[in-house]
Amino acid sequence: MKINQGKANKGSRFWLQEFIMDQNKCDCLSNQIISTSASLLAFGVTDLRWKSPLVKDSFYEYRDDFLNALELDSQSKGKIKKARNNFWPKNGPQWDGIALTKSKEKGIVLVEAKSHLGETKSDMGASSKESISKIENAIQNVQSYMGVNVNTKAWTKKNYQLANRISYLYFLNNICELPTWLVLINFIRDTTNEPTELKEWIQHYNEIFEEMNINNNSMLLDRMIMVYPVVG
Repeated sequence: MKINQGKANKGSRFWLQEFIMDQNKCDCLSNQIISTSASLLAFGVTDLRWKSPLVKDSFYEYRDDFLNALELDSQSKGKIKKARNNFWPKNGPQWDGIALTKSKEKGIVLVEAKSHLGETKSDMGASSKESISKIENAIQNVQSYMGVNVNTKAWTKKNYQLANRISYLYFLNNICELPTWLVLINFIRDTTNEPTELKEWIQHYNEIFEEMNINNNSMLLDRMIMVYPVVG
């Protein structure tokens, strides 16, 4: 068994798997994601086709191999893989979920799921000078595009997990020209862990965005979606 697969028994991985396994819950989650995003609606999205986590794949979660889930032709995949290697070092984000849009044009939905506040915090784990330099350079380019004027450490320290997801959002949309959305699924009242209420999530993200200097004028916000499914 690969390390990034298997049935979870608690937390955000458990709840996302539960939602995707149950067709009614999966439909509700997909509808919530689409209806919350004006840009997805304008893109003509009517539904989502989930590529992970799926029962048939033992709930596999894609990492550097995420291009395999996007149903690209070999030429496009090769170009994007080369660009990705220039943009970011090995061992990029591990995606909790991936979906493709049901629309005239292909769209990509990348999912990061959380069930309590502590899950959002992590520092950059890279140790080699080459990897650190590549990550910091990528983040600086993203910050410049977004109009974010803040020290790189505000993104590479405790907010690194969100920072690298936003960086990939930028990479796919702006470098690869693939319409891509980042969905942050924040489960409310997780009965398997530390129950978190909607008001707590709102305050938490207010603080995170302030620390990262992300404001209402920042680019890419139209490609970021936040939903709060209730599980308890």
